[in-house]
Order: sequence, then structure tokens, then C-alpha cells
Amino acid sequence: MRNGLFFNVTCVSFLFSSMVFSADLAKGYLLCRDASTLIVNAKFITLNPSQPEATAVAVRHGRLVAVGEQSQILAHCRGNESQVIDLKGAFVVPGFIDTHSKFILYGWLSQQPGYEQPTTTTKQLLETLKNKPLNEEGWLIASNYNPVNVNDEALNKVLLDEHLKDKPCLVFYSSGNEVLLNQAAIEKLSSQDRAKDLKINAQGLISGKDLKRLLSLLIDKNKATLAIQKASKYYTQQGYTTVTETMVNQPWLAAYEHAAEQANSLDIIFNPDDASDKRLLEIIYQDNPRFYIGPLLMQIDGEVEDGAAFFTKPYLKSAVEPNAIWPGTLRVTKKELEDALNNSAKENTSLALEVNGDAALDLVLNAAIKTRGNAPDLLVFNAPLLRNDQLQRLQQLGIKLSWYAPYIYLHSAELCNLLNNPGALFDNLSFSSAPHLLNGISIQANSPSTPPVPLQMLSLLQNSSLSGKAQSCLKPPKLQLSPEALLGTLTINAAKAFNLQQDKGTLEVGKLADMAILNGNPLQQRGLQNLNVLGTISRGKLQWNQVPSVE
Repeated sequence: MRNGLFFNVTCVSFLFSSMVFSADLAKGYLLCRDASTLIVNAKFITLNPSQPEATAVAVRHGRLVAVGEQSQILAHCRGNESQVIDLKGAFVVPGFIDTHSKFILYGWLSQQPGYEQPTTTTKQLLETLKNKPLNEEGWLIASNYNPVNVNDEALNKVLLDEHLKDKPCLVFYSSGNEVLLNQAAIEKLSSQDRAKDLKINAQGLISGKDLKRLLSLLIDKNKATLAIQKASKYYTQQGYTTVTETMVNQPWLAAYEHAAEQANSLDIIFNPDDASDKRLLEIIYQDNPRFYIGPLLMQIDGEVEDGAAFFTKPYLKSAVEPNAIWPGTLRVTKKELEDALNNSAKENTSLALEVNGDAALDLVLNAAIKTRGNAPDLLVFNAPLLRNDQLQRLQQLGIKLSWYAPYIYLHSAELCNLLNNPGALFDNLSFSSAPHLLNGISIQANSPSTPPVPLQMLSLLQNSSLSGKAQSCLKPPKLQLSPEALLGTLTINAAKAFNLQQDKGTLEVGKLADMAILNGNPLQQRGLQNLNVLGTISRGKLQWNQVPSVE
């Protein structure tokens, strides 16, 4: 009798516990009832430490309302109107976030006739330009010019005038920060009322705010719309769901607004370099969910590939441009930098600094220490050749870093030409002794300087390989990051760089349903080399590059 009573009590207890467990489980899926979209049959790598993997997710109004096991998602989240998307066994990661690019400029340049890769000699470039057609507005547009990469005389206005006397020519440096004009181009501009007061220096170079004004003349709303379409297609095919525009130009805003209304559009982070532009964007786009207003951008020095980075003296062989101030030129004074840091802290606004040479980064770090009592939310872009000691100081000061990491690998041969003792510099880039210092950084391609190919960037960092030409003079840094940490540089760390971690960066309930679909597991050792992006999901909307053929 007592045994029977014990058995009955045990059964009742078991049934009660099962009912409680089932109720708790169902309660966990209350948010996803009648979800608009269920995405199933995939391995979701969430980058959420509390739930690293899942096999299905549920989406409503562009946000994740459930992340879990497929059987449970189908049982608790499926309604009569729910769309079920079968990813056929693919691997899914959070959508990639681009943190630094000239988005419209990249799209526009890639549409120009004869868009080409950088040449290695000025003679070759001039011969190419002679045979290149003018565009429909009568301009000869060349891009990707890299003065550090040429093996003979650097291109200049005199050479352009000699070889292209009657062709108005604009040569865009690979960074997109400078344009070289010949005399025919200068005269063509001088005939236009809106361009008469553009500042072009004696060497025929235009940069800064005048370059932005020039581009607004060259790229009207319709051309900006086409450029956005071109760039969006490419970035999306690479797995990006969020991009950054660092060349904010008011005449182009209408084109961005049009793009945001399209299906499968990208989210845009605007990084204005003008305080009035930033304030305007904050006002007019405060209710636009596709646009984010990033920190105010301040350029400290020029880029390495333009020969304009501010280096510590022993590293640089000589000035690339004959009239340049060696070892590079600062774009701001020490006082201007310190004032910007203090004002940012006083107004409680974030500030982004574009820094390239190691001496320029030293200047920033010293200014940050001096103003530490009033430290603003500070983000440093680029720093392609940052030293190990600088990385430590960045972390100590709580400064976020969006690292132009591909430069070391994709432009390594140029460094052999540019630097007096590249080996000495790379000795200071040995992060292997403290790989944890890199766990919080984000990485970016700095387009148009290098193409926005995130999987290639991760593979370069994972393998630390250089081209054969550069191996004789450089020893690349061994980063020794885990596969999860590598993925974090393009996802959650990138989201944190702009304080967007509540919306982006991991696959968690409440966050946007932004994802990149891959053909393999990025967490496998050396698995990045053979990966392809099969498609993207932006706010729950699927766009295939290539539909998986088998499960």
C-alpha cells in the first residue's frame, strides 16, 4: 500500500513538473505567436554567449521574436499567415556592419568607363588615360591612383597637362580623399558658376570640403541614386546589412531617402564631418528607422596610400609628393584637437577621429590623456599601422577602434617602398603576446581604398599571409584571434563602435533580423578561406545571391 502511494505521488510529481516545464517553455515563446516569418533549417551562429547556436528564428516587424530549436519555433510561433523560409542547411551569422566607407563615391567610381585596378607605373597610367573615353558630361575620370604604389615618377599636374592637353581629367586617389586635376579640367570647372570659387592648390589637387562640393557638381540626385544602387548591390552580396557613409553631402540625401524605401535596402550610418550637417540629420531623420546618425568625424592626417600619413620620423623614406611636408601633414592643430575633445565631452556627444600615421595616433592619445577628466565617447578610425603600445593605451583610455586592418596585407608590398625600416615597424605590431587587446575592435575596408570583402578580410587576419613581393621585408603580425572573435570584428564590435548593440551585432530576441547566409561554418579552423555569402536577410527580408542546391 505504501509502495503504491509512493508510486502515485511520484507520478503526480513528475506530471506536475512536466506541466510546469511545458508552461515555462510556452511562456518563453509568447512573443512569437503568429510570427510573420519563420526562418528554419539552418545553423544560426548567434554570437550571443547565453545561446551560441540555434536552428530556427521567428521574425515580426523586422525584429527577432524567438531564437531557438526548430521544432519549438514551428510549434509555438507558426500562425496561419506565417511565411516559412527554408535555408536548406546553410550557416547564418549576424549581418556584417561596415564602419567606414565613402559609399556613394565607391558606387559612382565603379560606374565610370574603364574602371580599373591601380597601375604600378605612372607611364602605364598615362598611356591608359590617353585611350580612355570621356564620360557623358565630357570628363575623363580615373580612380584608384596610389602614389605609394608607383615605381617611377609620381603623377603630377605637369605630366597630365603634357599627355592630356585637351581632355579634362580628374584622377581620384585610391583613398577618395584627394583628386588631381589637369589644366583642361580646371578651365572646364571655371566656366561653371557653381564651381568658380573651388579651392584647387598650385599642384592641381583638391580635397576636404572643396572636394565634397566638386562631387556634388559631378554627382546629381539621379547619379547618386544609381551609385547607391550599384554600391548597395555589391555590399549586400558580400553579406553587409549595414553600411557607413563618411562623405555626407546634403545634395545626396534625397537619393538616400529614395533608397531607404526600396525592398531589401541597407541600413545607413551617417558620419558627418560638419557639426551643422550632423544636427540637420539628427532632426530630419530622427523618425527614420533605416538611418543612424554617427559621431562627428574629424580627420587628423592624410592616408598612408596617399603618402600623406603623419609618421614617426624613422619609418618614412621620403615624401611621395615633391612639395609635401615630410613626414606627412596634420590636418588639425594640437589645440584644435584638444578643443574638439573638450567640446564633445561638454556637449555629451560622440566624436570620431580618422587617424592614419602612428605619430598622428600618438597625438590623439596624448590629447585624450590631457582631456581625460572630460573624456567623450571617442572612436578612432583606420590606424592601419598602430603599434602594440598604442593599442594598449587605446584600451586603457576606453577609446573604441575601427581598424583598417586589410591595409597591412593588401598593401604590404607598398610598405616596402614607403618605409625606411618596415621590419622595425612590424616588430611593434606583434599582438600575439596579448591577443585579448584585439577582442573589442571592429575592422573595415576603408572603401574605396580597398574593396568591401568581409570574408576576405577575416581570412587575411586569420592566416596573416602576405604577397611574395612583401615577404622579404615584412613579417606580418600574428593576431591569434578565435573564430568567434574574428566574426565579432564585423558584427557585435562594429555595432558597439556606434552604440548600436541594442539593435545589431548578435542574433537575440528584440534585435533586428539582420543576417548573412554562408555556405559553410565560419567557426571551423581555417574555414574562412572557402566560404561564400549565399545571401542576406535584412530586417527579415531575404535576398539570395545563390540558393543552396542541397541540404
